[in-house]
Amino acid sequence: MFWFKNYVQYNKKGIFILIKIFFVKSISFDNVERTELENEVLKIYKNDGTRYDFDLEEFEENDSRKLFNVINQYSS
Repeated sequence: MFWFKNYVQYNKKGIFILIKIFFVKSISFDNVERTELENEVLKIYKNDGTRYDFDLEEFEENDSRKLFNVINQYSS
C-alpha cells in the first residue's frame, strides 16, 4: 500500500486513508458524527469535535463520491 500515492482501505469497523503520502489517518466508524463533501474536500467530523479535511482534488468524482458513501454507510 505504501507504493501508491493515494490509498484507502476499510472494513465494517473503520477506514484507513492515505492521501498524497503525507496525510495518513485511521478512523473508527463508531467515532464519526457526520461527513461533508464540498469542492473536492471531504470533511469528517468526529464525536469529540475533531475534524479531518481530505483534499480529493486528484481523485475522480466517482471515487470521491464512493468514499463519501462508504463512510456514511458504515458510520450510521
